[in-house]
Amino acid sequence: MKISDWTVEIHRVCRIESTEPTEVYSFFRDIENGSGEDLNSLGSPEACWKEYKRPASFLQTDFWVDFKAENGWTPYLFFVKVNKENCGSDSGKNKNGVRLSFYVLLRTIKKFFSIAYVPLAPDLSFITGDDNRDCFSKQSQDATETSKTLIPEPENTPEDEKKNISFFLATLADKIKDFLPQKTVFIRFDPPFETFGNIFPGKLPKPLLKAASPVQPPDTVILDLSMTEEGLLEQMKPKWRYNIRLGEKKGVVVKQGGIEFLDDFYKLYKETAARDGIALHSKKYYGNLLLLAQKNGKNVRVYLACHEGDVLAGIITYFSEKEGVYLYGASSNIKRNLMPAYSLQWQAIRDARLSGCKTYDFYGIPPVEDPNHPMYGLYRFKTGFGGVIVHRAGSFDFPVKRILYGIFSIAEKLRAFYFKKLKKLFVKKGR
Repeated sequence: MKISDWTVEIHRVCRIESTEPTEVYSFFRDIENGSGEDLNSLGSPEACWKEYKRPASFLQTDFWVDFKAENGWTPYLFFVKVNKENCGSDSGKNKNGVRLSFYVLLRTIKKFFSIAYVPLAPDLSFITGDDNRDCFSKQSQDATETSKTLIPEPENTPEDEKKNISFFLATLADKIKDFLPQKTVFIRFDPPFETFGNIFPGKLPKPLLKAASPVQPPDTVILDLSMTEEGLLEQMKPKWRYNIRLGEKKGVVVKQGGIEFLDDFYKLYKETAARDGIALHSKKYYGNLLLLAQKNGKNVRVYLACHEGDVLAGIITYFSEKEGVYLYGASSNIKRNLMPAYSLQWQAIRDARLSGCKTYDFYGIPPVEDPNHPMYGLYRFKTGFGGVIVHRAGSFDFPVKRILYGIFSIAEKLRAFYFKKLKKLFVKKGR
């Protein structure tokens, strides 16, 4: 595949100003026809999207984008056409090329400049050829063997594939920037470029630049929910099954709810942040998520593990049509010997399966099993439930204003150093 063969055209763009269904789109530009149009004249968003392939991630769902809009981000919806001979996968392709749709989130900082972010999009299967990949079809207990069976034979070498992705995203960003405010400093991508097991994607080459800090966790573990509960338990490590039974035996009760559990959850979250030296959002942030889910009938749940009147731990999950995601977790400093986190996860996994989710994403682990890593305990906890380890390339930037981008990048590195190193060191010394 010659990357120079590609052309990228922006067909339609709409900026979302409100989450109210009747006035979601403030403008809708039909670039193909060279004019502005009211979205209503083109039919519903679903009708517009029929010919455009949408990303698979929950981060690109309308609900999640609405949630980000309530928390300071301005979403833009792009419809893009990629013209390329032999685009790879047949899915999303027609005689006119590949058509893609995705959201771009814009954040204005101090009214002086803006940053643009594209979470786990656009779909890259026309480059990677992995559109029909089933990462659980040949799952093996051995991670190395798993990675061998899950990764298809590439049309190009891995380095060629990364060059193609980088070139495409840079070309796309160069088109996108013309529809964003002039004060936009850079466009950041979290591309859905995945590998499995012990195979790592590595960073993408220039013209994209590796971000100082990833936005989404590049590494995670995902459970296949197509199996029975017995099968799910069987793939866990023995100690994990024991801890689940221990909670039941000792009387740990898992309660499920929504906004009514926010106070208890946020109290746990503040306790966790103080103990582990992590950053946390405001209480309003989580409240917005729960209220919006309640308003729109979305399956966002708060689980609390309780014992004899004490709230021991809590998690927040989101069950979309395709996947269940463990979003946030917190725990208290008391009765940790009752292993409440295991009870919470097991209940959420079972509920995700009953809700029709095909997978359950633990959403974030360290890249490797390293006892010296500060989050090694998190790695052991999440991988102990079984599943497949997934690695993504991480966050990459397309600078629009290079001088401002350089300043922002330095500030971002300093912030990451503070939260990942200094703050945790202060917490340890204070114990």
